[in-house]
Amino acid sequence: MTIRTFYIDPKKAKGINFSFYRFFGKFFSKFWFSHLISNEEEMPTFEGHELLLKPIYCGVCGTDVDKVMNINQLLKRNQNLNRRIGKDYLGHEVVAEIVDTKDEEFKKNIGKRVIVADINICKSFNINEECENCKKKRGVFCLNKKKRKFKNNTYGGFSEYFVRSKHQTFLLPDEIDSKIGIFVEPISLGINCARFLRKNKKILGIGISTISILFYRSLNKDILEKFYFLVETEKDKNICKKLNIKNIIYKDKINNEFQTFDTILDFFGSSSKINDYLLKLKPKSKIYLFGVEDEKLSLNYHQLISNEISVQGIHGYSSQYLEKEKRYKTDIENSIEILKSGKIKVDDLISDTISQKDVKNFFASTCFERSSKKLNPENLKFRTIVKNI
Repeated sequence: MTIRTFYIDPKKAKGINFSFYRFFGKFFSKFWFSHLISNEEEMPTFEGHELLLKPIYCGVCGTDVDKVMNINQLLKRNQNLNRRIGKDYLGHEVVAEIVDTKDEEFKKNIGKRVIVADINICKSFNINEECENCKKKRGVFCLNKKKRKFKNNTYGGFSEYFVRSKHQTFLLPDEIDSKIGIFVEPISLGINCARFLRKNKKILGIGISTISILFYRSLNKDILEKFYFLVETEKDKNICKKLNIKNIIYKDKINNEFQTFDTILDFFGSSSKINDYLLKLKPKSKIYLFGVEDEKLSLNYHQLISNEISVQGIHGYSSQYLEKEKRYKTDIENSIEILKSGKIKVDDLISDTISQKDVKNFFASTCFERSSKKLNPENLKFRTIVKNI
């Protein structure tokens, strides 16, 4: 039996001049997106602890779009981080149905829904000596990633079927709709960002996106009173108005009035944007970097050194130790509980729902939109979700 699959093939992208194709537009799209492949492949096979999964919905993350648009930078990045350089089957914000498994314990869950997360890389890849991060359910930071051996047919969330280890999954409660479930991982990223801000007094958030909005909505009252989104453009203003975001500060107000902060939380990843606001940071302040636009940041070192400003990256999700239960609880679990309780609204962040068969065309259109210098401030797109039909 053959199934639909969807992936990036880096070999097809080598030598492509993306700036050339951006300049000449959609006429050359068939050449520009030669590395983006929809294909028919064999039904995946699975081992004892693995689950055969059928996606129900899968969210299109900004990371997916970045991989497609900047494939050459992705190749260099993967080499530097000792990641695999082969086919990259896209789709990770996924809610899927368990179709089959050889795991006796998990057979009772066939037909139930799961979300997928990097909780334990060691167990998922049969690495015997579990590293200290995987023991703490922080598989994103697994210390044994070099030892992973990938199979060719596990696929991803934009494919018709795919395979993941039971150690990478969480059952989705019946109370959570499948469409809503795709936000489990994005909310967990916001929870992790909030963890870094507990002791800060006045926080400037740069970059309004799906992740930063979910972060904002996950904040408790104490942090919320100290946090302000920077509004730079008409589009930023329209987003805040549509989503009823009250904690905002306008660019001209920061520039014209005496406004200082002790923290910048950057979701955008642009050197120029961060440097613009370094002068608004007090001595001993902190900059937390979550987003990536510039592959290499160029910050004002004199300002950093003179005021002893620290810079720290935030990646993925983490966990906390529960003393009473003697275990680590991942941010993924917290995210599921938040969605189940209805504490965070997410349905207004679903912009479009498309068929799995339309994924390639969607990526082509989205990449051209993002590379355009004339962005429509009325075009407020958040998460597009892909339905497996």
